[in-house]
Amino acid sequence: MGLEIIHRSPKSPQAVPIVLLHGAWHGAWCWDKGFLERLVDGGFEVFAPSLRGHGKSGGSARFANLRQYGADLASVIDTIDRPPAIVGHSMGGLITQRYIATHPVAGAILMGSVSPRGPWGVTGNTAKRHPWLLTKSTATLSLGPLVSNRSMVRDLFFTPSTPDDLVAWTEDRLMDESYIAYVDMFAGASPKKVSGVPMLVLGGQEDGIFPKPVVQRTAKAYGVKAEMFAGMGHDMMLDTGWESVADRIMTWVGELE
Repeated sequence: MGLEIIHRSPKSPQAVPIVLLHGAWHGAWCWDKGFLERLVDGGFEVFAPSLRGHGKSGGSARFANLRQYGADLASVIDTIDRPPAIVGHSMGGLITQRYIATHPVAGAILMGSVSPRGPWGVTGNTAKRHPWLLTKSTATLSLGPLVSNRSMVRDLFFTPSTPDDLVAWTEDRLMDESYIAYVDMFAGASPKKVSGVPMLVLGGQEDGIFPKPVVQRTAKAYGVKAEMFAGMGHDMMLDTGWESVADRIMTWVGELE
C-alpha cells in the first residue's frame, strides 16, 4: 500500500517541518488549494499525506480504524529527519492527539478537531438535524450518506456565505469514510498522557461540526486557550479567510525553533 504524500520544501527551510493531516472524507487535496503553498512560501517544509484509501493513496478506508490511520501518520513522520509540528484537522486532530501521547513532536495544532472526549456532541446534533442520513450511515456502515449532497457539504464544512463554486469543488472531491473509524473516535484521547508538547487549538466561529464550546473544551483539556476565527466554517484550510489561519500557524510554529 502506497500513501500519497504531497511534499514541498523551500530552498532554505525553517527548523521545524509541518505535517498536515486531513480529516474524515478528505485527502491531501484539501490543503493544496493555496494553504500548503502559503506555508512553503513562508519558509516551511511541508508534508501532506492522504490516509489509506483517501485521495490517491492505496489501500481501502472501508473498514479502517484510527489505529491504522495512526500508523499511516507514523510512517510519514518516520521519513522526516527531525520532529515536526503536526496540524491535525477534524478526525486528523484526534489521530494527532493519540500520536503525540506516545511520540515526540515539536508541537501540535488541533484545527476544528474532534474533542479528546470523542464526537459525542456532534453525533447528537446530527441525529437531531439529519436523522435519516445518520440512520442510513449506521445501516450501511458508511459515512458517505452524510456528504451525499451539496446542501450537506455546505452545512457540515462551510457557512451560508461560502462561495458556491468552493462548496461544489469540495463536494466533487469528498469520499466515503470508514464507519469503524467513526465508532473508534468515541474512545477519545488521553490529554493526561501528553506532557510537554506545545499545543495550539484553533476553531471556526461558524463550524457546523465542532462549534466553539467543543473547541474550548478541547483547549482546556490541554491547558491552553482556544483561538477562534470569525466567519469560518469547519474546513478552515479552504473557507474564506484561510490565509489568516495559515499565517497564525506559521507564526506559532516559527516560535518553536
